[in-house]
Amino acid sequence: MSGEGVYLILKRDDSKHLQTLTGDDAIRRFVRELRSSKAYRNEGLLVECGDSWSAIHRCLTEGTLAPEAGDFPLNHFVLGGKRLCASDDCRVVLVRPDIVPHVAESARDVKRTEFHERYLALDTSDYGRPLSEKEFDRIWSTFRQIQQLFDDAAADRAAVLFAVTP
Repeated sequence: MSGEGVYLILKRDDSKHLQTLTGDDAIRRFVRELRSSKAYRNEGLLVECGDSWSAIHRCLTEGTLAPEAGDFPLNHFVLGGKRLCASDDCRVVLVRPDIVPHVAESARDVKRTEFHERYLALDTSDYGRPLSEKEFDRIWSTFRQIQQLFDDAAADRAAVLFAVTP
């Protein structure tokens, strides 16, 4: 599944509300509300990552989009958290507040050179596009923004939500 990704540091009330929702459509609507929220944007609780999420997950795991790929806690950086949707066309993943600090710490240990090597090793037929230094720079920059979001969420003891919209 391709699409535009977004990361959100969930406010406590929103996190509680999310847990009460049932059905993929309700979850999608709620994610759209949060994504368009001026409060989330103004408070720095949101990072738009475009399609970089796919390369980031692949580079942090085993080169695939399998949610279970890679090692804990780094595999929770994109797709490895608690999947909230039942259907394959809905990707909404929650990283609990008690897991967020572990993800943040392991992400801080990722070095640009190692990440670059993993990027260059991606199977372009599976990834679906050619690799380039320009794209790598964009992906690395996005990774660093998301890394900061995890650090901020850890400091606030907050959950992180990742979602992909088609």
